[in-house]
Amino acid sequence: MGYTPSARMEDLKFPPGMVFRAWLENFPDAEEHMLNMIEPFAQATVGKESDKMIRDVELKVKMKTLTLTGIQELLQPHRVMDKYREHAPFTWKLLHTFAAMPNKFRKQREKKKSANTSEGDSEDDDWEDDPNLADDEPMKTWNPLQTPEGFTRNPMLVSPNL
Repeated sequence: MGYTPSARMEDLKFPPGMVFRAWLENFPDAEEHMLNMIEPFAQATVGKESDKMIRDVELKVKMKTLTLTGIQELLQPHRVMDKYREHAPFTWKLLHTFAAMPNKFRKQREKKKSANTSEGDSEDDDWEDDPNLADDEPMKTWNPLQTPEGFTRNPMLVSPNL
């Protein structure tokens, strides 16, 4: 019943996972009871991950050294995303699933996108010398990722102040 990384089929690497999936597929009426079974484990996992985030020294803000630049650097979207991925992978996956789940709007947008594949967007424009940014603003050092699947915009580009 333990984890066997050398198993050839993914399902056989952790047999309880295979049993769990089979249970959900074959007994859909048991879903409520399954949720009651896994909810305490999920809550405990999220609690542990939250504690890791709270204890991270890099995320602590000290009043003695508090500056606008320091706050902007701390809250850069890529840093926040990296910290979640590092300290709270379970929570990150849940949030991503929640945010990227297909809905009516996303499905319509996807249909329009596939219909307009011949039209190209000029997203690769050179914005290194952006006239809208102040010269004393800290330089952004990350490469913006492509918009993740399911999102309308790249979540790393949400705040114009960062």
